[in-house]
Amino acid sequence: QDVLKSLQNMINVGIVAYTRQPELIALACTIWQTHNVEADTFLAQTQAPLSAVQIATLADAINWEQEEEIERLERIWKNVAGVLNEEEQSTATQLIVAKGQLGRSELPDQCLSIWARSLGPKAYSVLTQVILSSGVVDSTQRRLWRQISSLAEMPPAMAIIELALKILEQPSVPEVSTVINSELKSITQQFCDQTERSGVASLLLKHLPRCPSMATKANLADLAHSLGSPAVLKAVDAMSLTEDDLQVIAQKFGEGKEMKSLRKRFEKAGE
Repeated sequence: QDVLKSLQNMINVGIVAYTRQPELIALACTIWQTHNVEADTFLAQTQAPLSAVQIATLADAINWEQEEEIERLERIWKNVAGVLNEEEQSTATQLIVAKGQLGRSELPDQCLSIWARSLGPKAYSVLTQVILSSGVVDSTQRRLWRQISSLAEMPPAMAIIELALKILEQPSVPEVSTVINSELKSITQQFCDQTERSGVASLLLKHLPRCPSMATKANLADLAHSLGSPAVLKAVDAMSLTEDDLQVIAQKFGEGKEMKSLRKRFEKAGE
């Protein structure tokens, strides 16, 4: 620790050129890998940026059964995450996710949870950017969704619903879809005003035709029915529906006046 501190002081006062700062960071990261207690204070206090690779690699040195090492990692990540811009935070997140689930046996994805907390107020924005990135597989989206849904600082419920619908529209995502479908009811129940509830119901019905899973379609129709009156069917775009979509909606809403009207519009659209 004293060596790293002395070298930083030499850079700060100009004895050593500032251009050598990346070398000092690299040295600290190297020391961390074998003696993390020796680099802890320096990395937890430095204002110099670490690369996304350096940040993600810090997790490799952790014994996940040692609470002291876990606490050191979180202190450092909270410090260095704040120096990064959002694009760099996103890259670091992708690298940390790619390491797989790391943590104690009872907290298998503890590493990703620590990083999510370290992102602070930017966590939702960064995690959302990563979960919607191209090439992110179903199981990884499930892990990221769990982090998003358990954040201490959550966005408005409508933003969560809109994100959920974007994910549900993707093909071949059964794992994350199952989790989202199970949580959507509690999210939609946060709306108490009937105008808002009807608006959410209309949004769910709008996205229903875009979802490839019949189970998801049925869940969205069920939630829409519980949130709004049959009057929300008036706003459904009949041209966007398939026969299966129409049947799913009818099973949840019944064959009342509004449903019959939707059927007529659907039949006319198919002429």
